[in-house]
Amino acid sequence: FKFQSLQITGVPSFVTTGGSTSLGLIAIDGITSASPGGIWSSSSLVRLLLATQNGSISLGSEISFQNFIGLAFYARGINSDLNLSSDITGVIDATNLIAQRNVNIEGNTLDSQKLNIVAGANISVGANAPVTITGSEALLLIPNSNGGNIAGNSAITLLPAGGLTLSGSNGLSLTIDNSNGGHIGQAATILLSSPSLTASTLNLLINNRNGGSIGSTAEVLFNLTGAFTTQGDATIGITNRNDGLRGGTTGGAAIVNVQANSISVGGLLDGFVSANGGQIGGTGSLLFNAAGDIHSGAGTLLQVQSDAFNGSGGALTPGVISSDAVLAVNASNLT
Repeated sequence: FKFQSLQITGVPSFVTTGGSTSLGLIAIDGITSASPGGIWSSSSLVRLLLATQNGSISLGSEISFQNFIGLAFYARGINSDLNLSSDITGVIDATNLIAQRNVNIEGNTLDSQKLNIVAGANISVGANAPVTITGSEALLLIPNSNGGNIAGNSAITLLPAGGLTLSGSNGLSLTIDNSNGGHIGQAATILLSSPSLTASTLNLLINNRNGGSIGSTAEVLFNLTGAFTTQGDATIGITNRNDGLRGGTTGGAAIVNVQANSISVGGLLDGFVSANGGQIGGTGSLLFNAAGDIHSGAGTLLQVQSDAFNGSGGALTPGVISSDAVLAVNASNLT
C-alpha cells in the first residue's frame, strides 16, 4: 500500500490464510505515529515493511510490534532518519532497521532472533534512554565504502540497558566500513559500553583500508563493568592497510581501548591498530585493561603496525604513525 504520508494512530488487524504473508506500507514523504496507538500484532506468518521513498520514520512508544516473522523499517532519502522508541518483541526471524542517514533508538525493547541496523552516517542505540536487547545475533553497520562520503562524524554507539547475551553463530558485530576510497570528513567512532557481554563471536572494526580517509580521529572504545566472554574469536581494531589502491589515512590518532573486569575468549583474541602502507596522523594506541584475567583459547595477537605494505603484491607504500606508537596490556594474569 502506498501513501503520500502516513501517520499511525491505531492498530490494524492481520488475518492470514494458507501460508505466509508480506505486508508493505510505503509513504512518499514520511511515517510518524501518534496517540492512542496500540500493539501491532500478528501470527508468526506475517512479514511487515514500513518504508519511505524520501522521508524519515519516527515511531514513538505509543505503538509496539509483536509476534511477526520479520520486520523491516527503511527510511530512504539522503536526509532521512529512523527514530524508534517503539517496543519490538517476539520476532522469530530478523528485524532490519535501516536509514539512509541516521538511526536513533531509545527507550524501548528490541527482542528479535536477529537484529540488523544499517545507517548511512550514524547509529545510536540507548544513548538517551535505556534499550533492552535480546536475541541471538546483532549486526550494526555503517557502509561507506567504494567512494562513499560522510561530511561530518560517523559513529556507532551501543549502550544497552543490561548485559548482552548473543549466542547465535554471528554473535555481535559493529563495523564502520570506510574502505576502498570512502571518506569521513571528521571523526569515526565505535562505542560499546555494557555491564557485561557474552557472545559466540565479537567484531568491532573501523575499516579504513585501501584509500579510505578519516579527517580526524578513529576510535574503538569498548567498556564493560563486568565480564567479557566469547565462545569463538574476538576481533577489535582499526586498519588503514594498503590493499593495492593506496593506504588509508586518519588525520588524527587511531585508538583502540578495551576495558573489562575480565576477558575470556574461546578462540583468537585479535586486537590491532594498523598503518600498514597507510598513515595515522597522531598516536597509534592499543590498550587492554582487565581487573582480572585475560585469557584466549587459540592465542592472543595484539599489534600496533606501521610496515611498508601492499596487499596486492605491487609496489610497497610506507606505513606512517606520526606520533607515538603505544601498546599497553594490564591484567592479573595473561594466558
